[in-house]
Amino acid sequence: MAQIWLRDVLSSDMDTLFEQQNEPKACEVAQFVPRSREAFLSHWQSNVLSNTCATVKTVMVLDATDVARGDKGRVAGSVVCWLQQEQWKIGYWLGCDFWQRGIATQALSLFLDVVIERPLYANVTKSNIGSLRVLAKNGFIVEREQRFFCPGLNQQIEELVLCLPATGSA
Repeated sequence: MAQIWLRDVLSSDMDTLFEQQNEPKACEVAQFVPRSREAFLSHWQSNVLSNTCATVKTVMVLDATDVARGDKGRVAGSVVCWLQQEQWKIGYWLGCDFWQRGIATQALSLFLDVVIERPLYANVTKSNIGSLRVLAKNGFIVEREQRFFCPGLNQQIEELVLCLPATGSA
């Protein structure tokens, strides 16, 4: 079983996070148009890391293979919470090598212990079954369905908006 923990984002994480957001399989599942390196770094600097309302963490993983190689852990992805149009949003992205191992579920659970804002909302493409499972296992419920046109993909995107309600809410 892998050890999973969250830590602050380091500038040395950016290359790995950039590569992960460019993985064709991940982009297809998330129906996401990857950014160029310049656009990615600019987005992270101006919209993510400098956002004083955001909580941002790197997801780290250490498994038996890493220990055997003498590694101290690998960057598996990132998780972020931010305020958008008076709603707290949450998002995460893991590299494909870290899928289907329970890492996203555990990382999100750890993050939800850090982030106290509620309710929290997550927008997920309807076809992203893995991400929908991760959110459900962490208490998120489907609130509504919506569609929008994505010019970068030249298609309609169907997504679900999930909510983690405030404690005691139904």
